[in-house]
Amino acid sequence: MVENEILIGDVGATNARYALLSPLSGNYQEERVLLCEDYESCESSIAAYLNLVDRPAVDGICLAVAGPVITGEVNFPNNPWLVAEEKLAMSLGITPVKLINDFECLAYSLPHLSQADLEQVGAVPSRSLERENYQVGVIGPGTGLGAAGLLSRDDFQAPVITEAGHISFAPQTDLQEKVLHALQARYERVSNERVLSGHGLENIFSALRTINGLDVSGWSAAEIFSQVNNDRLALQATAMMFEILGQVAGDFALSIGAFDGLYLGGGILPKHKDLLMRSSFRQSFEKKGRYRYLMETIPTILITHAQPGLLGVAAYATVEFG
Repeated sequence: MVENEILIGDVGATNARYALLSPLSGNYQEERVLLCEDYESCESSIAAYLNLVDRPAVDGICLAVAGPVITGEVNFPNNPWLVAEEKLAMSLGITPVKLINDFECLAYSLPHLSQADLEQVGAVPSRSLERENYQVGVIGPGTGLGAAGLLSRDDFQAPVITEAGHISFAPQTDLQEKVLHALQARYERVSNERVLSGHGLENIFSALRTINGLDVSGWSAAEIFSQVNNDRLALQATAMMFEILGQVAGDFALSIGAFDGLYLGGGILPKHKDLLMRSSFRQSFEKKGRYRYLMETIPTILITHAQPGLLGVAAYATVEFG
C-alpha cells in the first residue's frame, strides 16, 4: 500500500515554501522555496512545485497563509494572490484543502522546537513545553508583522489566532511620537506593522530623515541594516525598531496571558540576532509600570529553526489528515 502524501506549505508575501508530508509519521521531505512574484497565483506555484518534485498528484493540501482565513479564503495584505480552499481544490483537482493562518502554524511549531532551535533573549531562561499546562505567544516581523498564541490544558491544545500586527501603533517616547506624526502624513492609519516589518524599518528611517531635515531615503531594509555601522540614522532606525518591538511584544504577552514565554519569529530577527541581543528590546518588553514585576518573569526566546512555519503546518496537518 502506498502511503498518502499531503502537500504542505508556508505561503507568505515573498516566498512560498512547500514540502510533502507523510501524515502517518509526521515527517516531511522535498522542501522547496519558490518566489511568489514568479507566479501569477498560488495554484500555479503549487503546480510548478509538483512538477519540480515529480508528483502528478497528492492526497491533500494544507497551507499556512500570511493573513486572516475567513470562510476558507485569505486576501493577503502584502501579496496580490487570492487563495481559497474551494478554488485550489477545483483548479488543481486535489481534495481536501485546508488553509490556516501562518502565525497559528508558528504557534503549533513551538512544542516541537528543540533547544538547538531556540536562543534566549534576556536573563530569563525558557520553560519546557513538554508539560501539560502552559500559555505562550509568538510574534515576529518579516514582510509584515504576525502574532499568535498557544494554550495547552491537560490533553487539550488550542491556538490563539490574532491580527495584532494591525493594532494601532502607540508611541512611548518623544522621538517615536515624532515618527508617528511623520508617518501620519503618508498613511491614513499607522499600525504596528507600519513600523515593525521590512517596510516598517524603511518607514522609520525615512521618518527620521524627515525629522532631521533630510531628503526621504529610498534605501531598502537590507540596505539600512547593512549601514548600521556607517550611518547614524540607520543605526537609530534599527535601534528604534527593536525598542518598539519590545513594547509591542510586551503588550501582546499581557493581552493574551503568554506568561510562560513570548517567542520571536519572522524573517528579520534570525538574520540580525546580534543587533537584537544588543538592543533595548528586553528593557522595553519589561517596562510596563506596575506590571514590571510580572514582565521580568516572562521568557523571551528567539526562534532560530530554518523553517518553523513548515514544522508547524506539518504538526497541524499530521493531526488533521492523519
